[in-house]
Amino acid sequence: MSTGWIALPLLLITSIIVFFIIILAEIFGYIFSTAYETTLSYADLLRTIAPTVRAYSIVSFVLNIVIAYMIYKLVQRRNTHFARQNLLYEDLMNTAEEWVTKKGVQMNASIGLNNLDRIAKDARVYESEKSAILWVMLTLAGTSLPAATSSAGSAGAGLLPLLAVLYVYYFLMKDFYKHERREDQFIRDLLGAFAISGLNVSLPYRNPPLPDRSFALYLVLSVVTVGFFWVYWVYALLNDPNNHFRQQMLIEDTIMAQLSAPMTASTPVPSTPPS
Repeated sequence: MSTGWIALPLLLITSIIVFFIIILAEIFGYIFSTAYETTLSYADLLRTIAPTVRAYSIVSFVLNIVIAYMIYKLVQRRNTHFARQNLLYEDLMNTAEEWVTKKGVQMNASIGLNNLDRIAKDARVYESEKSAILWVMLTLAGTSLPAATSSAGSAGAGLLPLLAVLYVYYFLMKDFYKHERREDQFIRDLLGAFAISGLNVSLPYRNPPLPDRSFALYLVLSVVTVGFFWVYWVYALLNDPNNHFRQQMLIEDTIMAQLSAPMTASTPVPSTPPS
């Protein structure tokens, strides 16, 4: 996913700032225009700002829909990558078992093979699929176009969508970090099993590895900066997996390239039958 998606939170924050500036201008304009009257009409004030409130509510509604789509793509990307990685774990484990069996070093490599199996099982448990549709529905809970154009629309969709978005941010940050650490351990045990069987595979180091970002710190900074740090938060949610994918492609290509030659050489070529 492109980091250009950070434009969405930036647009939402900008729309909020512009909305409050216009509302304040309309309120003070109304007060000054009725300065010589004995009483101010609350109903007239509401009628004055109502068009601005409705316009902002519609803009906010549209932006929230697009942000919900972004969340769908983020969660779906997580699910797709983790499912693919689980399949890769199975293939690599089978390859390692076949190789150490062929070399007759099953006993020496048993600890490493058991670790591979344990890591793969942990991945299936802790990296299970999270419903992207469910989290989009929770993000949009209480949001509708009639509500956006009504007088109650300015109150927003409530606390539930905010909590849903924050939890999605939390598990996206933590799941990818834990996934990469689990993957690194799997690769170390895999290379150890190959080394015992006499096959040495060298891999490039991750540069940089995914950082262990603090959810609490990012939340506090988002509040203190009146939402502006949220833009960087979204950038991190987009960029961290992008870096992980790029480096994993390099690691996978290196593993396959270095395994393919020994595997091919160890496979006997069938003789040509006599004509």
